[in-house]
Amino acid sequence: MPTDAPRELRFAGLVVCTDASLHAAFGIGSRVGIVTEQRRKDARVVYVDPDRSLWIPRSALRHAAGDEAGASSLRIASQLAAEMQASTLEAVTSPDGALRLIMRHGAITPGAVDALRAKMGPDLAAWKIRPGSMSRLESLFELRRLP
Repeated sequence: MPTDAPRELRFAGLVVCTDASLHAAFGIGSRVGIVTEQRRKDARVVYVDPDRSLWIPRSALRHAAGDEAGASSLRIASQLAAEMQASTLEAVTSPDGALRLIMRHGAITPGAVDALRAKMGPDLAAWKIRPGSMSRLESLFELRRLP
């Protein structure tokens, strides 16, 4: 049984749609997207280029291979969501091509902020933290455009 089974999708995981009719209908081709929400039979997947957010049947998704995502903005977003233990993720491409993310997460210490800034290096253009709801924080990230 393949490890790419749709039931194993994870939040902020990188995926590729395998349904050719969806490729044609929405212009996504075999591009890599990031899972931002999941339901029982489908998942909301955000694509950067073109800037799309689609509900795609889980059966039409597979995990992206390492070489498919490469050093992309979405790979960094996925790693950042895992590092922040984010509970929600919204992503949109700005007019200048940067990837803007809004993540809700729990508490974070100043030391963790500094460590994450150092880890992100020049890929992180901006990061703002603001109060969220019910003891959650909301981080607004802007990632520099990567290929």
